[in-house]
Amino acid sequence: MMRRLSAILFMDVVGYSKRMSLDESGTLAKIKSFTDNILNPAITKHNGKLIKSLGDGWLVAFASCHDAVSCSNTLKQSISSNPLDIRFGINSGDVHFENNDVFGDTVNIAARLEAISSSNEITVSESVYQSLEKEMKNDFKDQGPVMLKNIQHPVHVWATSNINQTSSAMSSTDDDPKSKLVLVPIKVDPSISALQPACDRLIDSMFEVLSSKDWTKTLIDQNPRKNDYAINLRADPVSGKIQFSFNLLGPSGNVITSNKFNANPTGVDNIIDTLRDTVCFTNTCKFDEV
Repeated sequence: MMRRLSAILFMDVVGYSKRMSLDESGTLAKIKSFTDNILNPAITKHNGKLIKSLGDGWLVAFASCHDAVSCSNTLKQSISSNPLDIRFGINSGDVHFENNDVFGDTVNIAARLEAISSSNEITVSESVYQSLEKEMKNDFKDQGPVMLKNIQHPVHVWATSNINQTSSAMSSTDDDPKSKLVLVPIKVDPSISALQPACDRLIDSMFEVLSSKDWTKTLIDQNPRKNDYAINLRADPVSGKIQFSFNLLGPSGNVITSNKFNANPTGVDNIIDTLRDTVCFTNTCKFDEV
């Protein structure tokens, strides 16, 4: 088994089953035409390798994130003149290659990203986004950390349009009546948006600490349920400094505890560990009192 860094692109045809039930031969003809005349030339042009065709989708490996996104953009632009609707999902990282197939978490996450992508849109992970040049980054909107089905950690997601929040690939906790502790992604004032990556790292770091506790399950989610506890954080410019504010909210929305921390704009990266430890310790103590 060979292992190397790669960018993995998953694509699938939206509404494939319905198309097949209405017009099987016509659908297969359209997919074959797309594969032969549009997909294969685009893969070759952007130095990709078609790993497998899945009937209603394709898995392609690239040596770089730039090539994977460029290929997806080429295909996306062709959709306007093509009778098929397609979703795109891209992730990058270590990939295991064996017997003309690929394996590993990198591949699994790429498949989940494709599944939450909106029709005719591209969804990528943070690792892919950060590898892109500025001009290419401008096509993507920040979707924040997302819990994906059967993926143990949150994945920071970027997409050319809003992701499909109702996708079955999204991790759901609504079927569990027990209260959770939910980390809500940090709201960053637009005037200091350059600090968003540092704030995302803070949330990810807090998740690592809190998810190791056995007194409750911790999630990262934009929308806590009514019976969940939630940690809300904000980052705002105040008198030349960056002020981090946090609240621990109870299931009824009541504020259990709150605090504020100030940091120099150029020193935010240096205090992430301190913020994480302080916020996590404070909330752990307060949660034990509830």
